[in-house]
Amino acid sequence: MIRVGVVVLFAVLQPLSSLLANLLPGEQASTGDVSDRYVHLLTPAGYAFAIWGLIYLASLGLAGYQALPAQHTRTVHRATGWWIAGAFAASTAWVPIFVSGALGFAQVVIIALVGLLAAALARLTRLGPAPSAAWIGSRVLAAAGFAGLLAWGLVAVAVATSESAVVVTAVLAAVVAIAAVGIRAARAQDPTAVLFG
Repeated sequence: MIRVGVVVLFAVLQPLSSLLANLLPGEQASTGDVSDRYVHLLTPAGYAFAIWGLIYLASLGLAGYQALPAQHTRTVHRATGWWIAGAFAASTAWVPIFVSGALGFAQVVIIALVGLLAAALARLTRLGPAPSAAWIGSRVLAAAGFAGLLAWGLVAVAVATSESAVVVTAVLAAVVAIAAVGIRAARAQDPTAVLFG
């Protein structure tokens, strides 16, 4: 129950982290303001960050699902729950850290976030294929969704830069990500397992 509660707590706090950042002492900027101060070749177009609304919504959906009484003792939640809670906590902490100007520490938190998600994904994949259609729909990082998010970010980088080499590289990487999923699905015995978990 502690694990379930911690996942729910940080899933709820994630979308509120910008508000939490405003409670910090001193004058606070938004994440967009801070990002605009440090523009470089890989800074994506502003629209790229709109995807976080979907990520927060999916996080809340997962937290609510694993909080259902019938889900508490399922192996999948026991295997991934603490790692997901850690990732949600890192995501929650990142915004106030970033807007406070502690950019080095913010990068450490992002690396930790990726590591926690990778650990959750590794534990999830060790469990094998989803046992039912209902859980297939709620897999954390299905191949098609991952490739779509990757392409979204890469195209946003291409849109925001004037460097042709960066544009070509970003667009090619996005095409490769989508093509890899398409080829994998075409070769699989069950394409829906590749595309949807």
